[in-house]
Amino acid sequence: MKRSLLLGIAIIGASIGSAAAADFGDVGSSDWTGFYGTLSAGYTGVSLDGIQFDGTGFDPPESDASRSDGAAFGLGLGYNHDVGDFVFGLDGDVSLLTNENRLEMKQTVDADYDWFATARVRAGYDADGTLLYATGGLAALGANFDDGGDSASEVFVGWTAGGGIEHMISDSISIKAEALYADFGSVDFVLSGDPTEIESEMVVVRAGISFRF
Repeated sequence: MKRSLLLGIAIIGASIGSAAAADFGDVGSSDWTGFYGTLSAGYTGVSLDGIQFDGTGFDPPESDASRSDGAAFGLGLGYNHDVGDFVFGLDGDVSLLTNENRLEMKQTVDADYDWFATARVRAGYDADGTLLYATGGLAALGANFDDGGDSASEVFVGWTAGGGIEHMISDSISIKAEALYADFGSVDFVLSGDPTEIESEMVVVRAGISFRF
């Protein structure tokens, strides 16, 4: 799966470059109103804090923290409403991830991330076809945890906030870069009889190309 994600990132980069070369300078009036779809790729950093309790109740708990760097390849859908110098909208996306973490607690627990998704509002200022915006809303992260003898699939749900810049290169195509921070709180589950609590947070820095329709 990771090879396909890296291939997707390369394809997106080539698409952005070819679109910019073909359409730059073709912008008429900078009207952002309408639906759009987005292809995106970028960097993801996932941090975990874990604590594991002895299921028998005899030994003290053990904790560990871990951070991983990875990549994301995503698809998004949104809607903008242009009211002159300001643009308001809704934005949602789902990304596949390459991040992996390891926590050394009572057991060695490996974390493998499947997907990351957001549902956000955004508001921005239109400076002659360049949109500077802030965004925030809900976020979710799907992960698998494995200690070598038992496994658990968990979904973290939390909030995300960030901002970005988007530039029209034609009446129907724009390119953008954005950064998001997500806090997912904690999830509780049991691995091989030991109660486990994991807290997670995430940073995303990505670029994308959007097609309005």
